[in-house]
Amino acid sequence: QRQGCTRIFGPMSPNQNGIAGMLIDGFDDPPMIMMAYNPLHYAKLVENYGFSKWKDLYAWKITGDEVPDRLANVVGKLEKRGRFTVRKLDMSDWQNEVVRAREMFNSYEQVNNIYTPLTEAEFDNLAADLKMIVDPDLTFFAEVEGKTVGFSIAIPDANIAIKAANGRLFPIGIIKLLLAKKNIDRLRVMAMGVIDGYHGRGIDLVFYYNTYVNGLAKGYH
Repeated sequence: QRQGCTRIFGPMSPNQNGIAGMLIDGFDDPPMIMMAYNPLHYAKLVENYGFSKWKDLYAWKITGDEVPDRLANVVGKLEKRGRFTVRKLDMSDWQNEVVRAREMFNSYEQVNNIYTPLTEAEFDNLAADLKMIVDPDLTFFAEVEGKTVGFSIAIPDANIAIKAANGRLFPIGIIKLLLAKKNIDRLRVMAMGVIDGYHGRGIDLVFYYNTYVNGLAKGYH
């Protein structure tokens, strides 16, 4: 207040590109990777200090083991009609793929009320962490005449393996974690978007469809 601040909002760690918000509903589900999970009473503590809810953040859960027919029927026509192609992440071109992903993210996230561009160093740090769990079959780029116009990444819920290790890597936690990796059966679409000027072509639907189909084939539900 002494320095002229008139409002604060959060929580965000360290900004909205990381873990944002506070869980107020959905405690019957285990925590999903890189999403807020806090004790139920935290919301009351915050409200007692005079804060109020500013914005709802929703996480949509899909549990069906079959791709909806209406989605499968339309996807085949979208790429041709929309004149775009969707390809998987190329791990052999990792550094360039990271650059493309950062450019996409910083472009399509501008519609977010609390958008904060990720610096090159921030994104490289995030990419280094994600490289340990990223799956090329669940990470996609959309292109129009060779230009990258969209990006989507779904990551396995590593929390399942971390829980098996009881949050400890040593002395035997690392073994438990590695053994538990095969039990990971949940995915989170961490980021997905299309840059301005290429909306309305159905790129988002193709992203979701490919994630759904490839995820089910790999045992994710």
